[in-house]
Amino acid sequence: MKAQKISLLVTLMFLALAPQGFSYVPESNEKPVNVVVDFYPNYAGHLLGVSEIGYQSNYADIYQNSIKPKDLEYLRENPELLQWEPGDEGPLTSVFISFPGYINPDTKEALAEYLHDLNSAIAQKSFDLFYKKYNQAIVNLDSWCGFSLNSYIYEYEEEIQKISQILMNNFDNFKYWVWPKESRHMKILANSMNYQLKKLDLIKKWEEKTGIDFKAPSYQIILSAGMANGPTGKALGYEKGWCYYGENPDKLIQRICQDAGRRLLVNVCCNKYNEYDPLLCYQVYEALNKYMTEMILAEVGRKTQAGDALDRQDDLYRIFDSIMIMNPEIKANDLYAIALQNFSKADAFAGQ
Repeated sequence: MKAQKISLLVTLMFLALAPQGFSYVPESNEKPVNVVVDFYPNYAGHLLGVSEIGYQSNYADIYQNSIKPKDLEYLRENPELLQWEPGDEGPLTSVFISFPGYINPDTKEALAEYLHDLNSAIAQKSFDLFYKKYNQAIVNLDSWCGFSLNSYIYEYEEEIQKISQILMNNFDNFKYWVWPKESRHMKILANSMNYQLKKLDLIKKWEEKTGIDFKAPSYQIILSAGMANGPTGKALGYEKGWCYYGENPDKLIQRICQDAGRRLLVNVCCNKYNEYDPLLCYQVYEALNKYMTEMILAEVGRKTQAGDALDRQDDLYRIFDSIMIMNPEIKANDLYAIALQNFSKADAFAGQ
């Protein structure tokens, strides 16, 4: 019955996203947003979901038997190792979730090779060969979230060996039992969303609105099935994000639009760190991203859903509105700079 509910949900999503009437769809976007279904992020999400690391859902009930009992017991007894709430990641999240999620070892042989490289680096207490082998991926990550290793990672040699074994032990169960069913649902949604995203051409709209280039040839969103009730999105790199596929499709497009904007606007924020409190810079950056997301969505006929409005910061929105009224064509750099200056004065005044 639960599996039927999941299937019904995907069918409803497909109908909600189905093209209505005849509307122009460009043959191609210069910098497309693509929704994809990759294997490893889903495998990692599956282990997190069934182990209920940080969240609980009926996904764990459906697929509990897909993980060997002793492996499941270990993961549930050691959730802090792979914790991945924003701002609260575990010491091994980077090497088992984020980085392999980015490079996507999608066969048993590819995963075994990655895990061998990881365990060799830990045993030798040096990541030099690892960095050399995965250099391009690490360089790509440096433009956004980076490939971070805690200085104390070598203290987790036993835990890394154990989780590596768990990944190999349960690979076949996921590949042959879970993956065919879940990937089928996600591919239906991905196809319909890609049709919509092609019409919206969000990267082009962000570039036109901000005057800033998106620094990648495309933006890729990976759908994942095991993240119900957990974090609904995670950045894997500048050009790659990871989202739960069971979200409302309109909300998912809103999230994609907002996350793309974060990437374009990030340097606008960072360039002001030497002049203002970085926390204040970040507050204005987040508010501007939400403000411009709402503006872009409204222009393409996709207003924020009632009851699901982006968190508004009314003081900042009033500042943005007043600046835009005076100069409707202002670009993001100038809008951010003027708003930050005005808001910092108001913030200082309020603190007196």
